[in-house]
Amino acid sequence: MTTLGENYSRADGPAKLRGWAQFTADIEVAGVVYAKVLRSSYVHARLLRVDASKAVKLPGVVAVLTRDDLKAMNSHFGPVVKDQPVVALDRVRYVGDIIAAVAAEEKDIAEEALESIEVEYEPLPAVFDLREAMKPEAPIIHPDRVKAQSFPAKSGFRLETGSNVLSMYHVDDGDVEAGFRESDEIFEDTYSSQKIQHGHLEPHAALAYWEPSGKLVVYTSTQNPSLVRAQLADLFDLPQSKVRLIVPYVGGGYGAKTHPRLEPLTARLARKAHPPVQWVLSREQVFLTAHCQAAIVRIKTGEKRDGRIVARRVEAAYDIGAYALTSTNTGRNGGEVSGGPYRIAHQDLTTYCVYTN
Repeated sequence: MTTLGENYSRADGPAKLRGWAQFTADIEVAGVVYAKVLRSSYVHARLLRVDASKAVKLPGVVAVLTRDDLKAMNSHFGPVVKDQPVVALDRVRYVGDIIAAVAAEEKDIAEEALESIEVEYEPLPAVFDLREAMKPEAPIIHPDRVKAQSFPAKSGFRLETGSNVLSMYHVDDGDVEAGFRESDEIFEDTYSSQKIQHGHLEPHAALAYWEPSGKLVVYTSTQNPSLVRAQLADLFDLPQSKVRLIVPYVGGGYGAKTHPRLEPLTARLARKAHPPVQWVLSREQVFLTAHCQAAIVRIKTGEKRDGRIVARRVEAAYDIGAYALTSTNTGRNGGEVSGGPYRIAHQDLTTYCVYTN
């Protein structure tokens, strides 16, 4: 109680106010080179040819990373489902999907090198609407996807295959149809929300290098260093003790920096380039990298005239975009809380995570 009414300064206040605080983009190490990436201009297409031979020969270019570098090694990552390649392999799945990365002594040299990379596409049918993506006849965005780890039968969580539905979460309690029959009033509505960007002031950034001992060191703006370290260790087949993550001040994240984004590519490019590699996104690229899922939610609620909620059925679908990332957890969390903070005797709650382009 002695702290009430007192004014206390934030421990990090002086450093931030005076500009002393170091963020990931501020980190300087000897010999650092700079990464830029080539992104797809097609929303969905098969990659027929990726030719970086001209980029490699450009003076000042240290390394170029394409799908050819990933054929004999781990190429995919993801917190639950490993469906995101470090760079695109057989196809691109949204405008902005990464096809190649260049490390160069200067940023403008890296940009110039990207322009010399030749890519040949074969356009594929795309799907943008969440409802259309769930239909059996919709173009399949991940046709070769296999199920990830299994989950306990009682968890209500199931990974799907053979469609654009990635996962389904379902829980029920009581008899929802009986609950509706007991209700005096029934309300049914459908709600929708759009995709949003988190709006953090600091863009995504990472800097990676490999020590002579084989240890990977990564400076990164992340909210969850333990998860990112585990993903990197898995990607490079290393014990976690061989991966060190250093997190300077983080200029906002709000969920957009909770799992690997830039780190896998930066580390892979640094292994090929040898000197440290720094990659900082532009604001436009931030919008192509992270977003919250759009959703369509249908809610049916039965109530008594005294205000008691008797029954509720919820069916929600989340538009997760081209890759799973942490959407499976989002879908499960959304399902768990969709009944609200009420005592409802009869509930039927279902959520779906759905791929789109």
